[in-house]
Amino acid sequence: MEHRIGQSGIVEADAKQLFRQLLLALDYLHSNCIVHHDLKPHNLLLDAAGQLKVCDFGAARAYNKHDAGLPFSGIYGTVGYIAPELLQGVPLYTTAVDMFSVGLILFEVMLFAYAAFYPPSACLQDDVEFPTPRPSQKHKPVVSADAKRLIQALLQRDPVSRVTAAAALRHPWFHSNKTDP
Repeated sequence: MEHRIGQSGIVEADAKQLFRQLLLALDYLHSNCIVHHDLKPHNLLLDAAGQLKVCDFGAARAYNKHDAGLPFSGIYGTVGYIAPELLQGVPLYTTAVDMFSVGLILFEVMLFAYAAFYPPSACLQDDVEFPTPRPSQKHKPVVSADAKRLIQALLQRDPVSRVTAAAALRHPWFHSNKTDP
């Protein structure tokens, strides 16, 4: 997927199909109490038929569904795709960390611009605002309002407010043919 983003970008209709596949995979993982921990374009492969495959489960962790989350034991993932709560070292985290990564990837795909979520070290403190990914000023693609709202729902700083994979699959973006802003 990383190659396709860099080569020609992905039109919104194709992005819907790919992200539906990604969210279905994550819904399956999350419902089986698995956090991937390293979602990024490089770990999303497209086969010859255009089917999305999630790969590199080296950082994945399983948890007990009766627990409130996974205990923090270090930062896993790739800089630029790590959720704020992991950077802050919260005592427990959830599958919401994967959803933040999905938001950054969708931002990158739809706006043809790297989200550049490299928070300064000061962001490790609770009272500092995390930077908000902004679209490139060079490329001004047309992105539907529904797509923008889904990206915002995925990039909520508060993991409790962040949309889940199951909820994201029900988002209006997947049920609309509109591509106008």
